[in-house]
Amino acid sequence: MLKKSQVKYFVENILIIALGGFIYVVGVEGILVPHRFLNGGLVGISLIIKYLFPALGLGVIYALLNIPLFILGWFNISRRFVLFTGFGIAVFSVLADLLDVQALPVTDPMLAVILAGIICGFGGGIVFRTAGSLGGLDILTAYLYNRFDLRQGFTSFLVNMVILSAGALLFNLEMALYTFVFVFIQSRVTDAVITGFNRRKSIIVISDRSREIGDSIMNDLGRGVTFLEGWGGHSGQEKRVIFSVITLLELGRLKSIVFTADPEAFLVVNDTLDVVGSTLGQRKLY
Repeated sequence: MLKKSQVKYFVENILIIALGGFIYVVGVEGILVPHRFLNGGLVGISLIIKYLFPALGLGVIYALLNIPLFILGWFNISRRFVLFTGFGIAVFSVLADLLDVQALPVTDPMLAVILAGIICGFGGGIVFRTAGSLGGLDILTAYLYNRFDLRQGFTSFLVNMVILSAGALLFNLEMALYTFVFVFIQSRVTDAVITGFNRRKSIIVISDRSREIGDSIMNDLGRGVTFLEGWGGHSGQEKRVIFSVITLLELGRLKSIVFTADPEAFLVVNDTLDVVGSTLGQRKLY
């Protein structure tokens, strides 16, 4: 019998994937298709086939292209990820063919690709925050990363370059260039959605009152700290260095804690791309 927390986890993922898929389809059907732009990944390949054979449904093409990748993922990566991704594929495929999305009233091509990048990037970004995806290259890149340690961004870049080159040859260079702008904006928005809700700062504090500062961080901010052994390069004195990870909103309070306790303290604040573990983030398993 499933626990209440497991049911909640399942329902949350399903709802978020459905919402993200709906938003993504609006961007594709409302802007990309009317302007005959392409996309990256398997959606881009599906669009090329759609433009060459207009009678075929975009959703059907996308679903068929995903079948071999779904099988590959089922036997080689996390089945939980593949199952949620299968649902994402179904959402995109069904909505792409059945949802009557009217062309958005944007005539300028550059404004169109910018808006499409924002919409699709937001939709894709919230899906990436779940345990699944909308399919396509996400399964392939996850497999290649697990099997051959090929970075997912590098793999996606290579495939997208092939798709854009094919678009330039089959249609025209201008379409490919607009698509390149779209893919760039979409990736930036997706990254912002993924990391924007999880913006963390790693901090290092060097102080003679590190114990007091560490206790205040744990008690007042509710954040864990790690004490590292250090030595002053000039003085040779042993120092207890504080390492912790906090949210952006907590940075002001942290500075107050540190410099109230020790005005002579040395504080370093670093941006973090991602934080996984404890209460700060959850790892997405493939």
